[in-house]
Amino acid sequence: MGEFLVREAPARLAIYGLGSCVAIFIYETERRFAALAHVLLPAHAQGMPRGPAGKYADTAVAAILGDILELGGSRERLVAKVAGGAHMFAATPSAERETLGERNIRAALESLGRNGVEIAGMDIGGSYGRTIVADAATGMLRITSLKRELKQI
Repeated sequence: MGEFLVREAPARLAIYGLGSCVAIFIYETERRFAALAHVLLPAHAQGMPRGPAGKYADTAVAAILGDILELGGSRERLVAKVAGGAHMFAATPSAERETLGERNIRAALESLGRNGVEIAGMDIGGSYGRTIVADAATGMLRITSLKRELKQI
């Protein structure tokens, strides 16, 4: 949790038990670099110790892009997929207050937009956990969940 990895094909990257956290998958389509971040929080809170870049949506995307570009990837060939951000706690969400999952989703989408990364697919929200497997060979994101059909984006 709170980390990211960047790997080349034929690697597979996985996150198990994703709840209110968000998985950000960024794929470089020609060189087949795949990055997967397990984002816990929307942004770093002032006055708190800084954690790893992958912990926050606002820093995970920039760190991933830096690594992919350093490896020789091209910003023009990047696509992203986002999953997770579920409402996992007993309290009923209200229209006035976003859940942690909703805040994580919003922050991830905003960070990708700020960095000019096209979003190619999403499986977000809901009230159930997910397991995510990203395939660097194909750019496919495989999403499984208890009592739900397999989803591939």
